[in-house]
Amino acid sequence: MIFTKHHLLAAILVASLFYSVITAAQQTAAPDNASTATVNNATLYVFNISGWTLIPSNQEIAEADAVIVSLPRGTYTTLTITPGNHEFYVHPFKGRKVLLTAEPNKEYYLVVGYNPSKSYAFPLGGDPVLIRLISQEQGQNLQKELKPKE
Repeated sequence: MIFTKHHLLAAILVASLFYSVITAAQQTAAPDNASTATVNNATLYVFNISGWTLIPSNQEIAEADAVIVSLPRGTYTTLTITPGNHEFYVHPFKGRKVLLTAEPNKEYYLVVGYNPSKSYAFPLGGDPVLIRLISQEQGQNLQKELKPKE
């Protein structure tokens, strides 16, 4: 049997059509799975309250050796996290960390920042890098003061 260019084109067309149908079916099913998965997750609000510096830089929060968010000064963002134990730290300083046991459908508020006035007096003035969990009320107040990360 001799295959011509037309046979090859027809085979490619049938294969791409088949692929499109399968992909569309998978994409249709994905939102159902995604919506049930997010119902059981927790929400983490992360705020960067760093003080003014001549050369601004983002604060990076990491977990399990991977940066999960990089925030400019004066901004915040919202992340979806899985229930369970988490260890968030200011990248690359693993010693500056927060431990969190997240529960399904709960909200948590994490603040991170760099205070340049403390860095001049470190260690006597305290650690210039801050990372800690705050209350819901404190987090809601910061949402009014800071801008959402774009």
